[in-house]
Amino acid sequence: MTAVSSFKELSLAWYAFFTFLSGFTNSFWQLLMTRGLQGLGFGGEWAVGSVLIGEAIRAQYRGKAVGTVQGGWAIGWGVTAICYTVLFSILPAATAWRARCSGSVFFQRCWCSIFDAKFPSLKFSTKLAKERPLSGGGATF
Repeated sequence: MTAVSSFKELSLAWYAFFTFLSGFTNSFWQLLMTRGLQGLGFGGEWAVGSVLIGEAIRAQYRGKAVGTVQGGWAIGWGVTAICYTVLFSILPAATAWRARCSGSVFFQRCWCSIFDAKFPSLKFSTKLAKERPLSGGGATF
């Protein structure tokens, strides 16, 4: 397993864990701490994604890939707003925000599974790392 692969897995787990944990906080300071730690995982995930785009995608497609990633940010905010509206219309406010934080781990896992199934060549597997080191080279698409 490569160092980038290990960091990718760690940052995803860190991000998911602290997002989930924020749904169980009881005070402002606990929520501030868990969301701050969640932000560290998100930053690590974003950095790994940037390296992935730079190293695994051919130069001719790299601009489109960066645009897709940036567009995904807006789509994520839209989905979050819809989930927020649905949850707060069904559940009491004291419970709805907790359900949103805790339930986001489910959506993250679903998205990762769909992405890995659609783009298996972008997985950081041991086999891929042996075939094509991450320092230079192009991808298969």
